Amino acid sequence: MTQGEQTRTLRQLFDTAGVGWALREGADAEARRYMQEIQAVEAEYERLLSEPMSSPLLDQLVEEGEALTPLIQAFASSTSTSIRVMIYCILKGAEIRRVLYDYELERRSQLSIDIELSDNRTLRFESEDLWDAEVLRHFGMTKRGGRPILEGYYAFRRG
Repeated sequence: MTQGEQTRTLRQLFDTAGVGWALREGADAEARRYMQEIQAVEAEYERLLSEPMSSPLLDQLVEEGEALTPLIQAFASSTSTSIRVMIYCILKGAEIRRVLYDYELERRSQLSIDIELSDNRTLRFESEDLWDAEVLRHFGMTKRGGRPILEGYYAFRRG
């Protein structure tokens, strides 16, 4: 895929996901940066799970754009690579098993999230970056039999 094709593909994905503003100025340079971030998510996924993704992430974003909209939106934010991997896993069916968040004004932001994959492996994602705590706003919340459940990862409103 040429640079121009990558830029057009990413612009279409970002526009559809409601974050087209992220590719307006210097689109080719920004597209190159986003492609590097997409490849970093693939590499981190492989490192954490000891296996590659089923297909290249860009192809999945194109083919499953609607289902992966929350991940596309995460590329337009300051979300870290490992947290983007967590988002991907949740969108692919992983369950949120445990969430801990500790914050103290001007001192710390500590996030720890455990997810369980369909094969019963558990992965822990930790971050001290305040911007990664934004993911907490995107979890679906409910109660079943009075017990709390966090499930799914949802896009923010698009317009």
